[in-house]
This record gives sequence, structure tokens and C-alpha cells, in this order.
Amino acid sequence: MVQYLTKAEVAERLGVSEYTVGRYIRKGLLTAMKTTDTQQGAVRVTVASYEAYVARHTVSPKRAR
Repeated sequence: MVQYLTKAEVAERLGVSEYTVGRYIRKGLLTAMKTTDTQQGAVRVTVASYEAYVARHTVSPKRAR
């Protein structure tokens, strides 16, 4: 079963604003869907998309020689 996060949850986890999360969605950096449970629809980001974004943007320190 696919799990989802709200824009607010993603924003809090990434330390950015909800507006920035919306930009990431529009740019295709995060995969999201619009729900039909409200008239306007609420945007939900897949957990897999969030985890993939974090993995792509995590920097690993170089090993000392």
C-alpha cells in the first residue's frame, strides 16, 4: 500500500516552507497526487518519493586517507 505525506509534513522534515515543497513538486523533484476528499483537493507526496529525494540530496563525507 502506498503511503503519503502532506506538504506540511514534507516541509517540516526537509526544513523548508510548504511553498518550496510545492515548487519541488512542480519541478518534478517530488512525486505527488491530488486527493479528491475535499472540493479543492489536497496534495499528498508519496513516502517513496520523499525518501528518494533525501537520498539524492544527501552528501556523504569523503574518507580520510
